[in-house]
Amino acid sequence: MKKNNRKLFTAIIGILLIAVLSAIFGSKLNSITNKNFELAGGFQLVYQVDSSDQLTVEQVADVLEKRLYNFGAIEVEKTIEGSTVTLNYSGIEDSETVRKYLIKTGLVSFRNAADEELMDISALKENMPFMAAPSPKATEENPNISLLYILVGDAEKFRTVTTQLLFEASKYLVVWVDYEETMKFEKEIESTNPAFLAAAMVTTALDSDAYITSAHSFEDTKNIVATINAGALKAPVTEIGFAPVDATLGAKADVKVFSGIFASVLLIAVYFVYKYKLPGFVSALMVLGYTISSLVAISYLGVVFSTNIISLFVVSLFVGLAYLLHISETFVAIINTGRLPSTALETTYKNTLVNALAALTIQL
Repeated sequence: MKKNNRKLFTAIIGILLIAVLSAIFGSKLNSITNKNFELAGGFQLVYQVDSSDQLTVEQVADVLEKRLYNFGAIEVEKTIEGSTVTLNYSGIEDSETVRKYLIKTGLVSFRNAADEELMDISALKENMPFMAAPSPKATEENPNISLLYILVGDAEKFRTVTTQLLFEASKYLVVWVDYEETMKFEKEIESTNPAFLAAAMVTTALDSDAYITSAHSFEDTKNIVATINAGALKAPVTEIGFAPVDATLGAKADVKVFSGIFASVLLIAVYFVYKYKLPGFVSALMVLGYTISSLVAISYLGVVFSTNIISLFVVSLFVGLAYLLHISETFVAIINTGRLPSTALETTYKNTLVNALAALTIQL
């Protein structure tokens, strides 16, 4: 009897400890997570769009946002005020390179050696017209050889154009980005850094995907492709601001995330207390303690939260809670058979240890 009383006393102390820790750390949770609930390496770019048309400004903002994601941004937040577009982003280390390409119009044209336009980007696949890849012909002496993959969308148009080139004296198909009238292929082809993206002699009519050697290094080709794949700007832009910022998700995001988590946990707790009374209260404390301790532990680990990380965390939290609910149900079922709380806790521990470890493993 004394042994059972000792186990019961230990269980009560454990439950009280969970309640105290939940109260202490729960009150500090907001300040703890505010320190880490931020976008890693945040930057802000501000552009002035050379247009007063709101639809044009919105299109430009959308293209700039897509370009940032194509360059590897984890999180992008855009705001529009009149003709001013502000972009807060994270996940890109080389912002200098990105800034150079973001302001390009990104207008693609296919021309012949006489600089006559043959077709535009509409002949290619809409969502991904180009891809870049290192060339297998790259050597130690010339490691920067790269390939430009052309993904054809309008096979008939592409076949017509390439067939036409077969009858010309110079059979070059030249890919230009932001071509200007002053640019001449015959002059640029002699340059070590030509203005065109790629050029190739056409020896047969083409009506499917093809690749040609890029006129630029793989890094430059990749950056150009990331720019034009997001679409062309309908109006020129001018950068008027750039600065690193402590880009937080903000109080609204904190409220949404935590309100959603704790509302769900509260409903679970109310359900247990309503249905199982005192045993349910013990289970409710277990669920509450698990949730708060998980959030505190993750925050103290220094995890930097983005939207994707938050989604992953919430999913793992509720999968862990699903295991914990099974443990709670087992405890309630055992104690309802008339066993002492201490015996019920001990039996539950023996029967559900694997589930508890699984919950922790999933959470980690």
